[in-house]
Amino acid sequence: MLSAGPLLLLMPNLLDTIKERIVVFDGAMGTNLQVQNLSLDDFGGPRFEGCNENLLVTRPDAVEKVHAGFLEVGCDVVETNSFNGTPVDFAEYDIADKAYDMNVLAAQLAKRVASDYSTKDKPRWVAGSMGPGRKLPTLGHITFNELRDAYAVQARGLLDGGVSRCKATTRKGKACQRTPLPGRDYCPSHQHLERTTLPARAAAAA
Repeated sequence: MLSAGPLLLLMPNLLDTIKERIVVFDGAMGTNLQVQNLSLDDFGGPRFEGCNENLLVTRPDAVEKVHAGFLEVGCDVVETNSFNGTPVDFAEYDIADKAYDMNVLAAQLAKRVASDYSTKDKPRWVAGSMGPGRKLPTLGHITFNELRDAYAVQARGLLDGGVSRCKATTRKGKACQRTPLPGRDYCPSHQHLERTTLPARAAAAA
């Protein structure tokens, strides 16, 4: 069925392409990391269990494998390994202060892989993945302003790392939809970005 798409922060060249043709995005990063049967040691020990983003440091090859797999089958856009990459989520692993650097790293890694597959006739782009996080303002876990500021850190890291756009996905409620938007408003060096919402076609899983 046709539904409202994710909130997007788009670079002009990608936006122009989307206006001209269908652009194919990749699939789930987390699922494709899980099928690699990574151990706790791969994640960095028990402390980082469930922190897919820490694989950017401990097993970047596992993340690269996911990006490359989607690009090999023809995806136009791959998303960074940063779904839970805000300082709020990283605080659960005592690495909140590393959020900016980890998002830069996620963007740079994805961009490096994408560049290996990009050609003049079939350019590839990198989208900065911004998930809903584990604390929601709609449930009173966190204030809107606190979450907004956390997303600003993440957006700045992704944009400084070179993503073509930031994708705010898996939103839960209007408050959660609005909190990632400071990618432009709170990142002065990236105010050339256009903000828009695009329609997306989604199919229900069997």
